[in-house]
Amino acid sequence: MLAINNINVDTPKQQVTIDEFYTEKGKINLNITPTGADLATLLLPKNIELVSSTDNATVPTKATASPENVNTAAQTQPATNDQPWLVTLNQLKLDQYQVTLGEGIASDNIIIWQLGPINVSTGKVVSDFSSPIDYQFSTGINEQSQLNSNGQIDVLAQSINADIDFNNMLLTRLQPYIAPYINVTVTDGVFSTKGTLSADANDSLIYQGQAQIAQLDIKDNVLKQPLLNWETMDINQLSYDRKQAKIDIDEINFDSLFSRLIISADRSTNISQLIHDNTPATDTPEAETSEPQTVSAATQESPEDNTDSPEMQLNINRIGFKDSSAFFADNSLTPNFASGIELLNGDITHLSSNPQTTASVDLAGKIDKYAPVTLKGDVNPLLEQPYLDLKLNFKKVELTSVNPYSGTYAGYYIDKGQLSLDLNYQLKDSALVGSNHLVIDQLKLGKRSNSEEATSLPISLAVALLQDRHGVIDLGVDVEGDIDSPSFSFGSVIVNALGNVITKVVTSPFSFIAGLVGSEEAIDKVSFGHGVSTIEHQQQITLDKLASALLERPLLNLNIKGSVDVANDQPALAERKLHQKLAKTAAIKPRTLPKHLSASQFPVSGALTDALYVLFEQELGQLPNDIKQTIVAEVPEISPEELTTRWHISLYNMLKNNQQVSADDLGLLAQARARAVKAYLVEQGQIDAGKIFVLESRINTNQNAAMAMLELQAK
Repeated sequence: MLAINNINVDTPKQQVTIDEFYTEKGKINLNITPTGADLATLLLPKNIELVSSTDNATVPTKATASPENVNTAAQTQPATNDQPWLVTLNQLKLDQYQVTLGEGIASDNIIIWQLGPINVSTGKVVSDFSSPIDYQFSTGINEQSQLNSNGQIDVLAQSINADIDFNNMLLTRLQPYIAPYINVTVTDGVFSTKGTLSADANDSLIYQGQAQIAQLDIKDNVLKQPLLNWETMDINQLSYDRKQAKIDIDEINFDSLFSRLIISADRSTNISQLIHDNTPATDTPEAETSEPQTVSAATQESPEDNTDSPEMQLNINRIGFKDSSAFFADNSLTPNFASGIELLNGDITHLSSNPQTTASVDLAGKIDKYAPVTLKGDVNPLLEQPYLDLKLNFKKVELTSVNPYSGTYAGYYIDKGQLSLDLNYQLKDSALVGSNHLVIDQLKLGKRSNSEEATSLPISLAVALLQDRHGVIDLGVDVEGDIDSPSFSFGSVIVNALGNVITKVVTSPFSFIAGLVGSEEAIDKVSFGHGVSTIEHQQQITLDKLASALLERPLLNLNIKGSVDVANDQPALAERKLHQKLAKTAAIKPRTLPKHLSASQFPVSGALTDALYVLFEQELGQLPNDIKQTIVAEVPEISPEELTTRWHISLYNMLKNNQQVSADDLGLLAQARARAVKAYLVEQGQIDAGKIFVLESRINTNQNAAMAMLELQAK
């Protein structure tokens, strides 16, 4: 049906009035391509042709379809007066039309869209367009979606104000448009929006309303796995202003959002693998010999277009997450790593491209269902130089899940342990500053890996040094870096900072454990008096501190190796041998010898004096009086007391120098010193004897130090 009802013509007034233009149940086949709509070409009179956007450089030989010459035939009729005819159509009504639309602009192929039933009705339409036109429009799309709109069109002002209700748009229909660029499949998803639109010919376009995408499901065609999906994504209120280059959104709420990120063996990501390379070939022979391409007026840059358009401003009051999750896997490691974050709830508020503002982040979830994780702080990722001040907190994450990382980079797999982590990062003007508080509970290293990327640091020793008697490693690590540096990565910054801490610990282990007990000096040696293995009071204080530190570090073993100072220990041992012989000859116990018995403080008479004379004659084969007479001959005026003192000094020193101190004697002294240290730590320090090892000190003994050298080792 096509009907024009109640036509009234008034020639004197040059007016035509039509009550209704009505048509129903029409069917239209229409293809739209970059060259235009084929139906427009078919319906135009033969003396009018459309200029293709690609042919506008050619001068047309016929009239072109411009507003000035479409009415050429009417303009050639002689006008009776200067007053134009006025046509008034009280109502236009189009019912139950069907359009098969072949769209070929956004795709290389013609994609068919079924529109219908299309229903259109208008209010009064006057040919001079002196008043706006009210309209109502509705149509179905592909028998699934529904588009309803009503509003007002002002032809003279070239403006429109419309209410729009578009719902149940199946996103699977967009697959042909996505496939050439991204290797994904949209298997589900429904888009709806409702709002108001106002636009005019002065580049003004404002849309205000709400939008929703429900049941989104996007599959990764490379991995054959889900890539992104959610139950609902609601935008409760949005405003887009093209002229002001501004998008304002009140709230975006995600329900059951899921995303997947995979790092492949070659360190590329699943996201990068999905992008098709559609860059056209250049410098081909065909391109060199082809005819010059004409440029349409629409694409030619006018002087007005040379001005830079303002950057789009984005303001989002809130982004909410409910029961969301993410999955991460790293297949560049051996074995592969995989972990997920679940039950993610919270929001990001006040997100804006305004450099004077920051967004607040407050998110909470769980890793592998049990370990809580929270992310709080301020961030603005939309700036040219992003800003952040974030605190990330993990509680009791099972370390067995990071075995691929520990095996690859630490050189050990993990048999047991839980990680709690507090991260605080600040990024401003490309400078990253952060502090990490790391707590590892009950860490137990497993077997070694064969990773070529593993650190050369003694990780087992580092663990033994860092883990306290409760099985806890409590560590603070400060990090910093310049994100503009070509070599920068967050992972490398953290790993390097942690490596620096471990390096400092394992290269100066005794300084580290001294700090545990408030000492500023390294507890790596114990000094001894010359010729003895007795631990003096000051050294006892040192060993008490060492014992306290070892009690706090149960995974540490202690190796002890004694050493000697030959230049001083050898004379001291000779003197010690002499004292033992003097005591035996005098028939007294060695411990009853005078405390400061020496050449200059030797008794002038008594059992020891007699023993000195006897030993001198026995060991040197000389008479003691001969030595006395020699002194008298050298100093005739000497007093009796001075003579006795000099005589005993000579006898004592000659006997001491005659004592034989062998390398074995020195080795035994070194060994005795090591054993003395162990005995003190076990008996006084209450250290398990099984944690202390006395190394062989009698062979290859250090010859320059009267001390016991200490070495820490992982249990």
